[in-house]
Amino acid sequence: MNNIKVIRAQYGTFDENNSNKWQTTDVTQTLQKVINTSGGYVEIDNNTMETNSPSNNTKHFAAIIEHNSTPYFFACSEGQTVNFNNSSYLDINKGVSPLCLLSELNQQGYVV
Repeated sequence: MNNIKVIRAQYGTFDENNSNKWQTTDVTQTLQKVINTSGGYVEIDNNTMETNSPSNNTKHFAAIIEHNSTPYFFACSEGQTVNFNNSSYLDINKGVSPLCLLSELNQQGYVV
């Protein structure tokens, strides 16, 4: 049993017709399911995120999770891999990087 709870996860890209507008999909439930079955090591792509984005633009991913009741924030590009088991771990070879989404953090009620 892992101690990872997905609070929120989004996956998508800029609108091809308007680079100031995002086209994203809420993949919160999908990510939780994948983490539960994969043990927490997740490759971020259309297949894993169960989306079929027609865009030729590179997709981006952001997630807020709780690991052992501590919140962590992640962001990466399509094709990269995230190890959600070790939230402080940066796998440079696989392109894993954290992202602190302060406005999202505040909306979730966490103190920053």
